[in-house]
Amino acid sequence: MDIGFTARAILFYFYQRSLQGKSIGVTELADILETSKANITQINRTLTEAGYIEYQPYKPIALTNSGLQRAEKIYHRILLIESYLFKTLAMPFYQCRSEAFSWETAIFESTLNTINRKIDIKTGLTGDIIPSKENLLKPTKSLKAADIGNIVTVLSFRDLDSIDSVFLDELSFIYLNTIVLKAKVSDTIAVFCNERKIILPYDVASKIVVEHR
Repeated sequence: MDIGFTARAILFYFYQRSLQGKSIGVTELADILETSKANITQINRTLTEAGYIEYQPYKPIALTNSGLQRAEKIYHRILLIESYLFKTLAMPFYQCRSEAFSWETAIFESTLNTINRKIDIKTGLTGDIIPSKENLLKPTKSLKAADIGNIVTVLSFRDLDSIDSVFLDELSFIYLNTIVLKAKVSDTIAVFCNERKIILPYDVASKIVVEHR
């Protein structure tokens, strides 16, 4: 069954929260998707009629088996597409996610497979869990907590929307790349990536999640 942007986003967030062992309600969905609670309630009814969720007012919402399968597919496609957009175009995160939902139903599976080969992700751009790859992660920490001389791979970012947009080009350049931590001077961190030197403030470095090689 074809479902619209908001309905797919609702399934995405249901699935995301289920991986975190949490639930999400109408009010929070309305805030995230910048729409009314009445609209979310109406779409929830539509998703119930389609057999994707079990929904009753004032009770926790649960994905059905078919809803779980659809939501899982949407979730993985969105995480991959938004990571690709950030890596290649350095878009702000909110724009990457919005564009990803627009692309998700139109992009060819072969194109998605090509993207996946080029930017194989272990977590989502902002740290979302990918169940099939979760156990492949090595120990992670923030770039700020790494030691000088460490060789690490940039996996994701915490609160990416809160990072000053002036650093987006640098962050997209080091995203999914191997970097070497060279110095910590005057509340800044210097790293090298593909022979390019990048200097980042501590507050930015603290939001960069890295994996030790």
